[in-house]
Order: sequence, then structure tokens, then C-alpha cells
Amino acid sequence: MEEYRRDPNLLKALLEAHRWAEALRDGVPLNRVAHDAGHHDALIRTRGQFAFLAPKIQHAIRDGALPPELTLKRIPRHPIPLDWDDQARMFGI
Repeated sequence: MEEYRRDPNLLKALLEAHRWAEALRDGVPLNRVAHDAGHHDALIRTRGQFAFLAPKIQHAIRDGALPPELTLKRIPRHPIPLDWDDQARMFGI
């Protein structure tokens, strides 16, 4: 059985993505969300996709059960599909 460790950077990115998505749903403009977060708009758009990861993938991030090759840099390397089955295939989960 493989043992994984929780990636604090990936977990932080997931939590931030949920905060940003909530702010955007509440009508806060993207540039304001970025300013408040201290990031560029592009980073909010890229990492904001984490809020739409399949629950299975989000739980794996939370629980430290994600394969170690799935890092904060690798996950957003390509657009993340909205379909959860497609996400699972894309990340090999």
C-alpha cells in the first residue's frame, strides 16, 4: 500500500479556490478578488478551477491521499474539465 502525505500548499490552494469562487458567486469582480487575495487575475482564474474538482479529488487532497505526482503545479497545467469522470481519467484517479 502506498503512503501519501498531505500537501499543505495544495490544500491551501483548494481552500482559497473555494473562497474565491464564493466571492465571485456573490458578485465580487474578479479584479477585486485578485486584489484582496494579493494575486494576479490569471492566478485566480487558474487556481480557481480547484473549487470545481470532483469531490473524490478534493477529499484526496484534504486527506493526503492524492498521488504525489499530482502537485499544485501539475494539476492546473491543462484546463480542468468540469465532468468529474473526465477529471478522474485526466489525473489517473
